[in-house]
Amino acid sequence: MRILSIDRFPEVVGGKERYVFELASLLKSHGHTVHQFAFRPSPEKCVGSDSEFWPEPLDTASPSLLRRLRAAGQRLYNLDARDGLARLLDRHPIDVAHIHSVFHLSAAIVDELCRRKIPIVWTLHDYNPICPISILFVRDSICEACLGGRYFNAITKRCSHDDLAISALNAGEAYLHQALRMYDKICVFVAPSRFVRDKFIEFGWSPSRLVHLPHFAPTALWSSEPPVSRGPIVFAGRLQRQKGAHVFLDALSRADLPETQEIVIIGEGPERAALQDQADRRLPGRVQFTGHLEHDAIRNWYRRSLFAVVPSMWYEVLGFAVLEPFAVGRPVIGSRIGGIPEVIEDGVSGLLVDPGDAAALGSAIDWLVKSPAEAARMGVAARARAEEAFGPQAHYTSLLDIYASALENISSGHCNAQR
Repeated sequence: MRILSIDRFPEVVGGKERYVFELASLLKSHGHTVHQFAFRPSPEKCVGSDSEFWPEPLDTASPSLLRRLRAAGQRLYNLDARDGLARLLDRHPIDVAHIHSVFHLSAAIVDELCRRKIPIVWTLHDYNPICPISILFVRDSICEACLGGRYFNAITKRCSHDDLAISALNAGEAYLHQALRMYDKICVFVAPSRFVRDKFIEFGWSPSRLVHLPHFAPTALWSSEPPVSRGPIVFAGRLQRQKGAHVFLDALSRADLPETQEIVIIGEGPERAALQDQADRRLPGRVQFTGHLEHDAIRNWYRRSLFAVVPSMWYEVLGFAVLEPFAVGRPVIGSRIGGIPEVIEDGVSGLLVDPGDAAALGSAIDWLVKSPAEAARMGVAARARAEEAFGPQAHYTSLLDIYASALENISSGHCNAQR
């Protein structure tokens, strides 16, 4: 099968891109052809023949007002992205398009795929189709104010960076997608967790167009490791407020841990400076910030670790930050929110605490550090769960069925059914 993978980023930035690249490798290993469509990176990073068709990133931070206005227009309907996609499709016949994000690429690429009658599968890595800022989270709180298509709330609440203009652009984009009926043109939406599927149904989407398929853990590439008696406690994720790294640091300052306990925060993002300041004040000299790391380096930290912590405050879609430590046999303490409880079995493969509850998280961290036998038992269960419930082969088989269903629906004209 010839598959087109579509995402904004051409390289790994976070969990979504990790999935995109690992899925491409999985599909190729089974003999499928995978083409990629994204924004063009710097020239030295352009690899593969597909990059010649990619559009330039939008110049949203230009000092020129005219360029910023042009970028805003392209974000709403990107003709450069449409034309680049058209050239790629002229060169490479495609059976199925798999969208992971159209952010900045715009509805123009969906229109081009539909014009050519190419079936589209869309994985819901976030809540962008129902939330103008994609995360249903504003100012440290869950927000569902746009329920029922009331996207104007994104403007009145200044949801995007507390910036009126950017928030208005986000809302305008949501209203445009609604007017163009962009989501009606998608054959199948893939929900990585039952929580995501149920949330979209709650927002009025038809259950018949939502298929639950969890992401897969890297169990084929990462081996289970024996438990360790000493090692770091690891947080890995984008350093954004909704990921809860600040709650993790607060919890650590409350836990009764030895001064020698190693603490590692892996990742990059807009909250890094604030988090480093918090660590310097509350845990001076005890927290290591690694910045962005390649996948093998992340694995090495998990292999050395006692356990990982995923203190998310938003409706986490599923969480590679849970699946990856599971793959090496490490338990995870996670928030009881979004898709996380579908992965962590409380008391079996890890522990669950209420989101934002630093006291409860600190107690859980303290208990697991002081209970090495329990941590080892949970680590074994975590690896078993990763293999049995989140294995790559089962994911591949189910995804091929989804692709086949999309192909069947496009041929019978059923892909434009209303939500």
